[in-house]
Amino acid sequence: MKILKITLITLFILVVLAVVVGVLLPSTVHIERSTMIDAPPATVFALVNGFALFNRWSPWFEMDPEARYTYEGPAFGPGAKMSWVSDHPQVGAGSQEITASTPFERVEIRDDFSGEGFAETSFDIEDTESGTRITWSFDTDFGWNLIDRYQGLMLDSWVGGNYEHGLSKFKEIAEALPNADWSVMDITVDQRVAAPILFVHGQAEADAASIGRALDDAYGTIAGVMQKMGLKQAGAPLAFARSWGEAGFIFDAGIPYSGDITEAQLEKSPVQRGATPPGRVVQAVHVGPYAGISGSYRKVMAFMGAHGFEPAGDPWESYVSDPTVTSQDDLITIISYPVRDPVFE
Repeated sequence: MKILKITLITLFILVVLAVVVGVLLPSTVHIERSTMIDAPPATVFALVNGFALFNRWSPWFEMDPEARYTYEGPAFGPGAKMSWVSDHPQVGAGSQEITASTPFERVEIRDDFSGEGFAETSFDIEDTESGTRITWSFDTDFGWNLIDRYQGLMLDSWVGGNYEHGLSKFKEIAEALPNADWSVMDITVDQRVAAPILFVHGQAEADAASIGRALDDAYGTIAGVMQKMGLKQAGAPLAFARSWGEAGFIFDAGIPYSGDITEAQLEKSPVQRGATPPGRVVQAVHVGPYAGISGSYRKVMAFMGAHGFEPAGDPWESYVSDPTVTSQDDLITIISYPVRDPVFE
């Protein structure tokens, strides 16, 4: 009985000691990991401001590729939400939802671990002379749950290793995208309806002067038909880039129109009826000489890649400005690129 009494007293003391120590342990935990990325802040921001590409670099996706994912809300920004269910003990079930985002600087996420607690994660993005620094942070509050406080002592080693692995994969993905800063470019994503056009199929040498002459000739031909048929111009002249290579620049030059015209009326003309593609379109505004538009295309491709958009057809350019009365530096050209919506993986 004496030994039992001593044992019980010892256990009681240990329990009291554990409680006292637990009360003195921190109730909150902060974990963060950073890495440098050779990519513009805009690209880095876009990759974490939605969940379309999350599983390409998520450290937990590798643990259980069979986990089930569902998505709610917008594709990007506040309200974008991803939920998951997994049989793997280190993945479990839960959801994460973007609660706030500051373009090119910070994204905040609310984590719900399905009855096991909540946490806040964030991505801070900093433009430095050496590249873009991204810092992935995790914050949680255990309150008076003493068991969780003890587990919190190990949380940095558990979560920190996953963060390091995830950031390593994230770096590879970001640096594989076109290194073009589109942050100051006017880029939007719109849903378009088909617009009727009259167009001419053409070809030119792959230099600005030859292309300019070929387009002028094509627009002149189309304008002549429109005038003859009493049609009205319903938008800026445009051109689809069908191919660009050793064979030169192959294009379809068109003009949107309103009015009625039949195929029979165009039977002996190089002019054909057509329409702009309906559906999702990434639209970007290029300001400046036509000779610099290739740089704008690179920015558009970087934007599309970072947001998970896949090309769904040939792009086209709409020439808003009249080059005969507008200076080269002020020319406005709208680039439209048909895309498929991001596929959540």
